[in-house]
Amino acid sequence: MPEILRSLFPLILMVSSLCKGVAQNPSTQDFDGLVTTAIDLSEQALFEAKFGEALAYLDTLYFGKFDSFEADLQVQVCLQRQRVSGFRNLLFQVKNNREETLAELLSYKPYENTFESSVKASYFLSLSSAYRSVGKLDASKHFGEKAMTMYTELKDLKKISEIRANEISRRHNALLREGKKQEILAMIPAYKEEIAFSTEHSKYALAYNTRHLGQIHRRQTGDLEEALSLFQQSLELRKEIGFKPFIPASYSSVGDVYLAMKNYEKSIEAYQKSSELAEEIGFTRYQLYPNMQIGNIYFEQRDKAKAKIFFQKALDNARQNNHEQGMLEAKRKLELLR
Repeated sequence: MPEILRSLFPLILMVSSLCKGVAQNPSTQDFDGLVTTAIDLSEQALFEAKFGEALAYLDTLYFGKFDSFEADLQVQVCLQRQRVSGFRNLLFQVKNNREETLAELLSYKPYENTFESSVKASYFLSLSSAYRSVGKLDASKHFGEKAMTMYTELKDLKKISEIRANEISRRHNALLREGKKQEILAMIPAYKEEIAFSTEHSKYALAYNTRHLGQIHRRQTGDLEEALSLFQQSLELRKEIGFKPFIPASYSSVGDVYLAMKNYEKSIEAYQKSSELAEEIGFTRYQLYPNMQIGNIYFEQRDKAKAKIFFQKALDNARQNNHEQGMLEAKRKLELLR
């Protein structure tokens, strides 16, 4: 499908141009509309976890044939391509070339004053992320603040909500890596504030905030009922907005809580749904983890036949995705059944 779309989309754009009588020399407005349409279609495909299709719409070789494809449009296509690639690489467990990503963004720096405000804000935000990924935190902070200032001036509360959700999540993850339980617990009021803000402005951000607060209740407070409620809210939000890439993670979190509650039937049901959806979109982690968890449940229940089915399924998925650690763990579990 992606290859077909890659070959057909330029034709679709050309037909659109012909209908407007601008096939050979499209006006700036007409061409801007074509590029905007391509980016919008790419974003729709991203929400459906169709990464190849999402990238196929961003055909810079085709767009580059037109004189109207100037830096302001080029950078928009670049930002969308990097966004799609980032999600794809996360799900497929492929390492990003961080230096290359930053270098590509910096190549547009001489043209930043030609960008309209919303594009410039997005560009600065991407620069902030790219600098952070290579450990240049001062530069990351500088461009992050510039982006936030611009989004504030634009009164783009949806984008601000999403930026804030990412920021609190990064702080949370840093504390989690450092094992700072009390500091994580102290974040609960901040998460509640973010949930209130994102409730008003972004369901996408709200899904992040509710899930991450749910993790605090699952891991640190032990309030499993509250964790379950928050995870279910996050899951329903992701289903509502149709953001398929992270729906498997949401089902898996629901399974984790049911497991902690010793409600094994509902835990297995959630894990199976997570794994099924992960296989559909190629999310490596959630093809493996839920099946291992189900195998562990049956192993603890001394049902070796069923445990073997799910450990073997995890092994098969790990092999398919060339996931060495997953293969080792699944093989170790299968050895225990002998």
